[in-house]
Amino acid sequence: MCQSQLPIELARQTLTRLDEMQITIEGTKDLERSLKGAERKMPQQLNSAINKTLTFTQSRKAKEIAQRLNMTQKNIKKNLRKIKSTRTTLTAISRLVATKRPSLKDFKGTRQTRRGVSYKIDNRKGRQVIPGGFMGPKPGVKAERLYGHAFKRTGKKRTPITRLDGVSPWAIYTINKLDPAMRKQVQERLAKEINEKVRVNILRSQGLI
Repeated sequence: MCQSQLPIELARQTLTRLDEMQITIEGTKDLERSLKGAERKMPQQLNSAINKTLTFTQSRKAKEIAQRLNMTQKNIKKNLRKIKSTRTTLTAISRLVATKRPSLKDFKGTRQTRRGVSYKIDNRKGRQVIPGGFMGPKPGVKAERLYGHAFKRTGKKRTPITRLDGVSPWAIYTINKLDPAMRKQVQERLAKEINEKVRVNILRSQGLI
């Protein structure tokens, strides 16, 4: 059996903002032909392909950022928002929220040492130390208002103190110009999802599944 291949150009992401990726589809003649008279199923199949691509997009964004940012994917995903496709809209949106700089406590391995606060933000660099830095107790122990954040005194007296923050996932994504490569991956994934729908439809029409 000759599998119908869709041109990768049919999978298109419309750039609305740098932190927002709109996933939609155009040029689906091969998919329509593979349905062989069951065109009413088109919206359902397109909706499924788009939302599977959206799931892939959210996961890939978190993984790509985590390769550079010393933060758990769970924390990174807190900055990701999504709007799922429906059979009527046939468009999904993946958005990376531009948040404030996160506390150093949100980065893996941040700890207080004798010298100060030891931390690592960039996975491509080694650990660094902020001399004289200190960390508040964990929530529920004492001084709850400190919530385990890292601080540094800005004067010779005990106060004022300044909270020590790192770099946000949004900043890493934009500074490292991850968007073009990410859009290419999403484009390829969307084409793959559509090709899979075509393959299954052809097999089904031939009574092979």
